[in-house]
Amino acid sequence: MIVCPPTEVANASDDVPPHRHKWIFTQRSWPGWLVIIGAICVAHVLSPNGVLGNLTYILMTNGSAAIAWIGVSRQPPQRRFAWGCIAAGVTFSAVGD
Repeated sequence: MIVCPPTEVANASDDVPPHRHKWIFTQRSWPGWLVIIGAICVAHVLSPNGVLGNLTYILMTNGSAAIAWIGVSRQPPQRRFAWGCIAAGVTFSAVGD
């Protein structure tokens, strides 16, 4: 079977489902999230061992898994499988830690 690439490019906004997580990640809220994540990273660099180091590491790995699944939910159904595999890998890594 020969599969040909599409001849016309669809508008990116045509295939994006409505966001269920708008209240968490909006264009206006990303600088706040950047500051929070940056603060956690700085805390981990300053104290990589002990309770604070373990807490910041777990926060970042579990937070990455949560954000990956939010990203999967924002994809159209035909693109979710690959992104779901990546999110599952990040989740398994977080659970393993």
